[in-house]
Parts: sequence; C-alpha cells; structure tokens
Amino acid sequence: MIHTLNENDIPALLALSQSAGWEHTREDWRTLLLAGTAYGHRDESGRPVSSLVVTEFGPRMAALGMLIVCQKNRRLGLAHDLMRHAIAGNRPTDRPLVLVAGSKVEGFYTPFGFKTVERISKLQAPPGTQVAGSGFADKIDLVPLDDANRMRMIGLDHQVHGYDRSRMLKVRLEQACVRQVALKKGQETLLGYGAGVLQGEQLLLGPVIGFNLFTAQEMAAALMESHAGPVRIDVPHQRRDFIETLLASGFEELDQQPIMLLNATELPGRRDHVFALTSQAWS
Repeated sequence: MIHTLNENDIPALLALSQSAGWEHTREDWRTLLLAGTAYGHRDESGRPVSSLVVTEFGPRMAALGMLIVCQKNRRLGLAHDLMRHAIAGNRPTDRPLVLVAGSKVEGFYTPFGFKTVERISKLQAPPGTQVAGSGFADKIDLVPLDDANRMRMIGLDHQVHGYDRSRMLKVRLEQACVRQVALKKGQETLLGYGAGVLQGEQLLLGPVIGFNLFTAQEMAAALMESHAGPVRIDVPHQRRDFIETLLASGFEELDQQPIMLLNATELPGRRDHVFALTSQAWS
C-alpha cells in the first residue's frame, strides 16, 4: 500500500536518501515536504522503505523527484508502483510531468512515456574555488533578496520557467543560507537572482537565473565568496558556456543526467536564462 508521508517520517526519509548515497539533509526533506507531497511504502513497523515526492506548479507542470527504494526492498516493484501512482493522480491528466533521472536509470522511465528533452552537468568544486570574473562586475549591482524585490523575482522566475513556482521558491529561499538578486548598475532593472543551501559542509548553488552569462558568472562568484567548503551545482547543457566557465574555474564534472518529460515535447518558458537548477527534485 502507498502512503502519504509527513514530517514525522523525516528521520526515516533522511536515512533512506543517505543509504542511496545522496547528500540531502534533514532541512532538505523538510523543504521538500512543505513544497510538495511525498508518497511511499511502509514496512511492518510503519517505517518508510520507499519515497517519491510530487511538487505541483499549478495546472501547467508538476515535478517528480526523490524516487528511492530501500536496498532490501528493491526488485519488488515498489518504484514502479510509485510512478504509476503519481501518473494516475496527475490532474489535469495531460499536465506535463518533469523529472531529472540518474544517468544509469534513464531507461527505467521510458516505459512510462517519459522522453529526454535536455541534459544537465552535475559539477563540483573543491574548497577555496573561485569563479573567474566576467569583466562586467561594474555593470551589475548584487543585493540581498528581500521583501522589496521578492515579488519581482517570483515574476521573473515565472517568465523563465513558464509556470508558477512561487510556493516552492518561498520555502527553498527560507532554507537558503545565501540569496541575492542582480540589478543593472544604478537602476532597478532586475537581471537575475541566485541562492545556495548548505548540505553539511557543501554549498549547493541553485537556482541561478540570469539575463546572460556574465550575470550568472558574477552571481555564482558572489554566492560562493564567503563559503569555505566544497560547492556543487547542476547546469543545463543549454548553457554550455556557463559549464565551460565553471570548469575553467576549477569545477569538475561528476555526471551528466537527463531531464525527462511526460505529456510534453519541450520545457516551457525561456530556459536559456536557467544557469542552475534549484534542485534535481524540482528540475
């Protein structure tokens, strides 16, 4: 039987993601549950042995993420059950569903109708890495994200993604340890925004939304400036220029993973302005 999971399940969900080798924290799981709905199977003691998080972005998109099955419960069809449950519960039934698949399990999702529409590079930098300057720092003002610019930021995000992510952004940005917006120098023109969350000693950068490469470059440099530990970021291949900039700055590529869609052939919005995903759970 598939159950709806809640905050009381966070310790077990954290253990589940850690058993899969994933880097998520207790706060990550709390944010996921506040932004979306988690489903899973329970063992005889009531402990979750599987998970799948569905995050709805209104009638135009929903994201699937955190599909995990405990090692001893694999090969029992639990992952298939969770996928069928999420697809059957999709409303409207033709609403697009998006997910980021592991590089080795892309084929698991194709029988459900998912098709790869983009890929991301999972990048990591060692402690002390600095992103090279763009040469355009004097054209941009980087200021903290606050109530004065929050609504404009949400409006920009809607334009870029093509659907309403405001509920998820609210809780993710509350979790973030660094968050900022980029303004045109001396003006109020919004050029982008970025944030980062801590996962232990690691800083996960994302989202990074920018008018152009130089805006994203300056935001990434500023977000990393006060962090002494390793840094990770997920960059869509559509921004190969940003990937090359990060590689030249000392990042290394850990993996390439597919972004997959059901009920649509392409991602909406203006995705060329997405320089880093908020999280693989939300694509």
